[in-house]
Amino acid sequence: MDTIRKCGLIIVPVLLLLLSACGSSSSGTGADPLSNGTNSNQTDQTSTPVTAVDPTVSLVLETDLAKPTELSTLPQVDANIGTVLLTGRMLNMGESVLLDPTTNAPIGQGAPIPNQLISFNVVAGPAAIGYSTPVTDRNGEAFAVLTTGNADYTTNVIVEASATLSGKIYRAYTQFQIVRGTGKIELANDVNVPEYRLPSTYPVGAEFDILHQFSFLLTDSNGNPRVGVPVTLSVHSSIPDVPVFLDYTTIRTGSDGVGWFNARVTLYAPGPGLMNSASVIYKARTNDSYPLINYKGSLYKVVQDKLSSASK
Repeated sequence: MDTIRKCGLIIVPVLLLLLSACGSSSSGTGADPLSNGTNSNQTDQTSTPVTAVDPTVSLVLETDLAKPTELSTLPQVDANIGTVLLTGRMLNMGESVLLDPTTNAPIGQGAPIPNQLISFNVVAGPAAIGYSTPVTDRNGEAFAVLTTGNADYTTNVIVEASATLSGKIYRAYTQFQIVRGTGKIELANDVNVPEYRLPSTYPVGAEFDILHQFSFLLTDSNGNPRVGVPVTLSVHSSIPDVPVFLDYTTIRTGSDGVGWFNARVTLYAPGPGLMNSASVIYKARTNDSYPLINYKGSLYKVVQDKLSSASK
């Protein structure tokens, strides 16, 4: 009996140590989500992470900004509005079934991963993340609110979302632009061209090409140039309907917010002593989520000299 008591005294402490080692794990808060080392207001939350031997996870980071129709154009937020909602989404893309540590429900292939910490961080640009919900919900989504900083000109912002699952770190990025107000686009006032004169011997009805170059200026609401923004030019209307050729229909603004287009307008020789003309309206349009549009007209004239008395 004494032997049994001694064994019992040895076994109980060992069991207590084993039980303490098997408790639910708790992960700390994510990385500081503020750029430039600014303190964050993160909510202190914990979760029991999903585990797998070799997880295959999809982590996607999205914003609530409208997506431009032009794929090469970044989404934009007005600095005067100043907030962007970030959404990090995690899915199980592996063939093996994961288990939700909270409910023990299976997480099949393509299903969202709940109860997982996601950290949001501003990698570049004048912005900060002041509040976040770093634990994914049943839809596999976690949210953060980004606040834009001061930007006197168009500025790119890059945001990172990261998560760790079974020792593997997954990262996703998104990028957008901060603009100051909607701004405006202006086609230059030099769109009118001089009158062209043709000799009386020029064949009647023959083509005559007029080469024309003109510029536009793109600025934000403070008058600062918007740099590297694609602008599309098109012919809105033409009276009469004459051929108009544009060498490039879409170009990007330079460092001064200015872009240039080349146009070729074809008129026809009217005949000695006569004039031929055409009115062309050009349309300039940005590819922003909320496009800026400007119109400008140009008048083209061709006058053919009268026949001299000697040639009559």
